[in-house]
Amino acid sequence: PLFFLPWRGGVSVKLDTFCIGDIYLAQLDMPTVPLARDRARAAGNRAPWRRGSVAIRCEHGYLQIMRKHGEILEVYSAITTLMNCRPHRGLMPIGEGGAMLDRFCTTNLLLPRERHIWERKFDAYGFFGDPFNYLSALTITDRRIIVSRARLPKPLSLVGMLLGPLTFGTRCRSLQEFRGTNSYMTVTCIGHEGVESYASTRTRSPPFWPGFMAPRTSLSFTFLARFMNNYPPGLFVTQRPYGTPVHCKLTRPIQLLRRLPSAKLPQGVK
Repeated sequence: PLFFLPWRGGVSVKLDTFCIGDIYLAQLDMPTVPLARDRARAAGNRAPWRRGSVAIRCEHGYLQIMRKHGEILEVYSAITTLMNCRPHRGLMPIGEGGAMLDRFCTTNLLLPRERHIWERKFDAYGFFGDPFNYLSALTITDRRIIVSRARLPKPLSLVGMLLGPLTFGTRCRSLQEFRGTNSYMTVTCIGHEGVESYASTRTRSPPFWPGFMAPRTSLSFTFLARFMNNYPPGLFVTQRPYGTPVHCKLTRPIQLLRRLPSAKLPQGVK
């Protein structure tokens, strides 16, 4: 409140000016939903904000902007508007998009005249001992590649009670923030002109009980920027578990078509 400002040192304004040039990559880090601390500070406003930070990789180096009092998504939208991303013509959209990551819709990340092309949501379940599950969405537009990743605490379970209060579900976010392991969301975007290549990785990890359970397989995609020598962790999506089950159960009659080699076909049948 304004009444307590004289005892807190008043109000100060600081203005910094930077020469950034062309922006190649932008990354947003914020809570998945407004926490109790954000709701208390936004008392009187219709919508509580989410604080966080925005980091950009530009022509003259690296710049990070932190906002502790206000909506960080507004800063991210202003930064991505300055990116030099030219729209590509001739791309046809597949689907409508709009994946939900803990009540956050990925359509809020698009620019005003940016068109959605393709989107896929990935689920990665944490291993035993990891109190979090991981959600990620790969969004491709006519200008950028957007990777959204969210870390969510596992729901309440017997294993969660043994690991501690970090696995009490989504109702203990303030406690998680106090302990320094709060759930967060990371959004990384890069223009199509800045992507050099991509790599896919398929890994198999041992199960919780080796010899009694099947190993767990995961599939990952990562993108490499032209100005980087290593794959950045921000442009990384993982699906775990991944794979097609060998055994399946049919619930209704189906018809199977068998195609024989041309050498075994009867005479006169093509």
